[in-house]
Amino acid sequence: MEATGGMSAAEIAPVKAWFAVYVDWMATCKNGIEEDLAANNHGACWVLRVAEFAQFAGRKHLVNLCRNRYKHHPIPDQVAKAGTSPLELARTKPYSYSLFDGDVLTGICQSLSTPKENLWAFKGPNGAGVAEVMAFQYPIVADKFKRPHAKDVEYFDDFPSRRSSLLFAGQALAHPESINAWKETRRQPDRSRGRSQPANSATAALGRPGTSVVAIARLFAGVRGLQIAVSNLGLRLIATRRQRQLVLCDGGVAIMEKVEHLAGVQLRTLAQPVGADRLSRCF
Repeated sequence: MEATGGMSAAEIAPVKAWFAVYVDWMATCKNGIEEDLAANNHGACWVLRVAEFAQFAGRKHLVNLCRNRYKHHPIPDQVAKAGTSPLELARTKPYSYSLFDGDVLTGICQSLSTPKENLWAFKGPNGAGVAEVMAFQYPIVADKFKRPHAKDVEYFDDFPSRRSSLLFAGQALAHPESINAWKETRRQPDRSRGRSQPANSATAALGRPGTSVVAIARLFAGVRGLQIAVSNLGLRLIATRRQRQLVLCDGGVAIMEKVEHLAGVQLRTLAQPVGADRLSRCF
């Protein structure tokens, strides 16, 4: 929206200020540090989210930190020599979580690779990297019955859905078969019965909402049509045509106060909590 003129400099400034404070908090708070150090997809999700938020907010030191983290945590911790994700395969839904982890790892490479530092080509100590992940995953997306692991205990018939990993890797690794598979698979799993699954997008559904929340109205005056959801660190930012809300727990109030100070934005705090039913309607 900034690049295309959809938001003015005055409108985008407080949004960037909010994300700058938030991403700093993610890198220093107890919950954020625990996610960063997690050896499964949680650690990879932390890297991708911080990388995207830090680039938007101009936190270059955190962008560099994420490149370093990718090399020393998600790849060595999660990727076996054969390109599998052993911690995801150990779950009761190994197929869907393996594909989800592939989405996140390729998302990191897509987000952070530069001409001078190509994360797509990086290999861990065992000689495996994201290219090996996709070499393992492509055949089981094309035909999930070729998978060498157990069938997911639920929702197996809904997968595979269209994976961002196939598109990103197909382009970056010059594998047109992956791009064709991306085109041919359906966009989303069947959610007709209200089922919960790892999201197809690497940047969605990465956690659970906090148990105690405070709604903050009139967030960033003039900002319209913005919808962002980040929740396993206890925060959801929701902006719809009718209302703007920030749902917070843990360090959320401190974030609000810092944003007010940095951006000169006055936010009005509402005392009542926002229930789960109201949240679900917003999404």
